[in-house]
Amino acid sequence: MIFITVKLGRERIYIAETEELSRKLVLKKTLSQSLCLETFSFEKAVEIASVISSSINISEKFTKISFCLDTEFAFLNVIPVDANLSEKELNQHLSWEIFNYFPGESVHNFAIRGYKFGTGEIHKMLVAAVRKEIISFARTIADKLNLKVQIIDIDHFAAENCLRERISPTRSKYIYSDFILVGLKERRIDVSLFKNYEFKRYFYYVVNSESDLRYFVIKLINDNISAGFEKFVFYGEVSEEVIDLISEMLGNKFLFLNPFDSPLFLDIKVNPKNASVFAPNIGLMLRMLWSG
Repeated sequence: MIFITVKLGRERIYIAETEELSRKLVLKKTLSQSLCLETFSFEKAVEIASVISSSINISEKFTKISFCLDTEFAFLNVIPVDANLSEKELNQHLSWEIFNYFPGESVHNFAIRGYKFGTGEIHKMLVAAVRKEIISFARTIADKLNLKVQIIDIDHFAAENCLRERISPTRSKYIYSDFILVGLKERRIDVSLFKNYEFKRYFYYVVNSESDLRYFVIKLINDNISAGFEKFVFYGEVSEEVIDLISEMLGNKFLFLNPFDSPLFLDIKVNPKNASVFAPNIGLMLRMLWSG
C-alpha cells in the first residue's frame, strides 16, 4: 500500500510518499513547493492534484491519501465545560462557541469537534472547527486523482504523533512525560503543553516577521523553562540563527524533531532537507498506518 500525505498551507504545500510493508514504512519521496492558497477554488484543487500526480505514480487500487491543514485554516480554542453535559448539550455548547466567534455566519458552515481533557466537575475542551469548504477542497483534490480521502487532520496535532512510541493500534505513549511541542511557521507559532503524558494546554502566537518569531520564542522559553518540562520539542522551518538561539537558551532541554527517526521506518530512500517540516506529514502517516 502507498500512503500519500499532503500538508496544505497558505504559501506552500508539503507532500510525502511512503510504502507500507508489514506495518512498517519505507519513505520514498518528499516534496515542498511554493503555492498561493488564498481561495479554495476548483482551479486551485486541479493545480495541486497536478503537482501530486506529476511527482508520484498513483494506483487507484494501492494508493491512499490524507491531508493535514495548517492551523491557520482552523479555529482552535480551549474552553471550560461542565463535565456532566450530555452529548446533545455539548454539541449545542460547541455550536454556541463558534457562533460567538463568527456571529455573521451559520455554524453549519463548519465541521466542529471537541476534545475534553482534565478532571473534576469542570473539564477543559479543545474546540477545533474547520470550514466545510476547505474539507470539500481537499476532497476535490483527491477526486481529481481518483482517490478517496482517508484522514483530514490539523498539522500541529498530526505532528504530535511523531513523539509517540506505538505500542499497539489502540494504545500509545509519548517519549517524554512532560514536554512542550512547538510548531514554528511563517505566520504563527503553535504550542501544546503536556504533563504526565496528558495534554494540558494549547495556544498560539501570530507572527508577522522574523523579529516577532524571535520575540515569542524567547517569551515562550522564559515563561516555561522553570516549570519542570523535560523537553521543548520544535518542528517546522526556521533559520540556523533561531535554532542556535533556542539551543543556547535551552541546552539539553532542546530537541528539533526528526520525524524519520522512528523504528517504524524500514528504510529512508531520500534525504530531505529540513526533515522537521515533514513532521505533520509523517505523524499523519502513522495514523494511516494504524487505522487500517
